[in-house]
Amino acid sequence: YRFSVRELLAEFSMNSEDHGEIKKATAGLISKVMRIEDTERKRVLQISFVSSAEYFDSQGIVELSFDPKLKPYLLQLRQNFTSFQLSTIKRLGSVYAVRIYELAKQFEKIGSRSLQLDEFKRMLGIDADKYKQYGHFKQRVLKPSLKEINKHTDLRVEMREIKLGRRVDTIELCIKKSDKRPPLVQRRLHRGGRAAT
Repeated sequence: YRFSVRELLAEFSMNSEDHGEIKKATAGLISKVMRIEDTERKRVLQISFVSSAEYFDSQGIVELSFDPKLKPYLLQLRQNFTSFQLSTIKRLGSVYAVRIYELAKQFEKIGSRSLQLDEFKRMLGIDADKYKQYGHFKQRVLKPSLKEINKHTDLRVEMREIKLGRRVDTIELCIKKSDKRPPLVQRRLHRGGRAAT
């Protein structure tokens, strides 16, 4: 897939001298490992989202290639996606805020989404040995992310803790439309929880 570097720079309010930042971003995509679980077949696929990024400086174009094993997942996006404004998420400073926004946006029409705590952490890309104490996860991930989402996006998201015995087992996201009206540039994301970036 080919993209205009100039359009990418303009979308992220960067000047024409920031080509290096785009190259850093694509390098990050190449080094980022995604984990796709197939529970029915008891398989786990570890894969980078982008397999290569080639720059054609004279044409101002970057060409991104994807691993062939991603093809069935990418093809599903045509029928199973949620649209939202790219200009909204670029205002979010935390990766966790972006991911929680995506998860909330998928259930905007329903108005709530319940996520079991371990599954929620996995969907945020948090290792099992990180934030073992719920209080740390709440203070360092959930509260700051929700504050960012409520301040900078078109959603108002609050959380409700559901306990199993004395410990928090599930987080319910309560989702409402905010009065904020971001511009209309769109991004698509897979309803199953995987983003198409």
